[in-house]
Amino acid sequence: MREQLTLLHLCLAPLVAAAVLQVQGDRVVVPLVDIALPTVCWSRRWFDVACPGCGLTRGLVSAMHGDFPTAWQYNPAVFVALATLVYQAAFRGIQVWRLCTNRQPLQRGSGACLFWAALVAMFVQWAWPR
Repeated sequence: MREQLTLLHLCLAPLVAAAVLQVQGDRVVVPLVDIALPTVCWSRRWFDVACPGCGLTRGLVSAMHGDFPTAWQYNPAVFVALATLVYQAAFRGIQVWRLCTNRQPLQRGSGACLFWAALVAMFVQWAWPR
């Protein structure tokens, strides 16, 4: 039960954060206080080279606000990542409910496939010339 709750929170946290945060230019900011999140990409900081995950935060925030064309421009893999988070949050929520009601937990689903699809999509979009 503890594992399922932890995984549920880990899936919901980025979804809730992306729904609350806002994109302003190339920055992701906390509304009301207008504090920008720091750049966390070490590849961009150290080598000034984009990594396969560059743009995922801005893309996720844009997608959660319904701005899908902008999300695509930041990182096309964001849609696979978003699908993975939503699927896992739903799956873990159902697992918690089943465990709380003394039902047998579901067998592992296809979440691993979505995870690997997200990784492949990130590398493909990164390697694809723009």
